[in-house]
Amino acid sequence: MRIKRENHTYSIKANDRYLSKSECYDKAQEIVREKHIIGMTSQELASEIYFHAWAYHIACLLESKNINVLARVKDAADPIDLADYGDKWFRKFFYAIFWLFPQKHFKAEDISNNGL
Repeated sequence: MRIKRENHTYSIKANDRYLSKSECYDKAQEIVREKHIIGMTSQELASEIYFHAWAYHIACLLESKNINVLARVKDAADPIDLADYGDKWFRKFFYAIFWLFPQKHFKAEDISNNGL
């Protein structure tokens, strides 16, 4: 008899360190290794984490300038909610495309370990 596993979710707090592709990939490998999420590759997880971190970061920047047009995006991007087998195909597609954009490089001291 085969027991079907229910879909699991795993959440992480949006954090400036996830504005780095290498940090996202390291976190994704940890998630896969510890089997918090199944049915997704490390690359798929990394691109989703990266996209959400940037969405949150941009929404916070606009909010600091009293531009609240992305308030719903900010709320949806933190925490970063991941689920077994990932998001819908079109969201996965956008995450993958966003991953291909050149990364803004930060100095280590510019990235806060405490979040945005």
